[in-house]
Amino acid sequence: MKKTILIVFISLIFVILITSCNTKIDKTNVANAKQIEYTVKRSDLIEVVSATGRIIPKNYMTVYPEVSGKITQTFVENGQYVKKGDPILKIDDTDYKIAYLNAKLSYEMVEGTGTLEEELKKLQYEKASKEFEETTVKAPISGYIINFSKRVGDLVSQNQALCTIIDTSKLEFDGTIDVIDFPKVKLGQQMNIEVEGNSEILQGVITYKQIANISSNNVTSLNIKADILKLGNPENLFIGASCEGEIYTVNKKNILKVPTNAVIVKDGKRYVQVKVNEDEQKNPITELREITIGEITEDFVEVVDGLKEGEVILMQSNNLILEKLKNTSLNKKIAPALPRLGK
Repeated sequence: MKKTILIVFISLIFVILITSCNTKIDKTNVANAKQIEYTVKRSDLIEVVSATGRIIPKNYMTVYPEVSGKITQTFVENGQYVKKGDPILKIDDTDYKIAYLNAKLSYEMVEGTGTLEEELKKLQYEKASKEFEETTVKAPISGYIINFSKRVGDLVSQNQALCTIIDTSKLEFDGTIDVIDFPKVKLGQQMNIEVEGNSEILQGVITYKQIANISSNNVTSLNIKADILKLGNPENLFIGASCEGEIYTVNKKNILKVPTNAVIVKDGKRYVQVKVNEDEQKNPITELREITIGEITEDFVEVVDGLKEGEVILMQSNNLILEKLKNTSLNKKIAPALPRLGK
């Protein structure tokens, strides 16, 4: 029994010693969490948001026939360029021609009578004339034919797509960004686009940003579009290829900036510790100076007023240790001196 008590007593002393050592180590770490100097200088302030999507034409159209029937002739092939109004295919017009001629004859028999019958016959004639004309399917826009697979003898109907025409003269990025980046992305911002299978970096500008989605739950992304501003060789670009984009949400040149964690927020105002001199032991003498800030990124803050280029500010150097001590009793003494950034 005495032996057991002795073992417990020794174990207790050992635990106390270990705890005491850990406390000393923590205090030493706090002491080492010194401040470092940062010289204020001019440089660029850039922040980007990632996007994924594809390159598509701004103007494209799927072609449907206005009348039904059997194809008697085709005029185009996949990949062929057509101008607006060029014929794509011909549908058997025999029945439509008969209907057109009958309607024309009926209308001519009552033309000029000023009666209700004349008005009715005129409408029937115009309808039959239009249908007869639409047996020749024409290109609604200029561009390249894709997805065309119809052959002579095939039957087509009004709800059946014949092909798609794409205008490659104007292209756009169509993609998505993370919903958390919604406030950062704005119309007119610049964008770099890297297309899969293409070595050229395309330049774009944001033209559309989705503002709502009330039809889905757990929305994690939103749609954006960007006009492609410059395209070197369109023939090297596969339309519809996957691509990655970088949107410049902050892109300011030659401005004064300081690290974000150097800014101290107090009573809604922003301050930094400016080094004004040194004491006899070469320790810095500082003053707390209010600054006016502009753009904010994760790492840096634009300084609009309050600092000059070449001035030296102080900031905390050992944020990792301070973060580890956040939930300890020591944190109560350290927390008021920690720089923090608020809006």
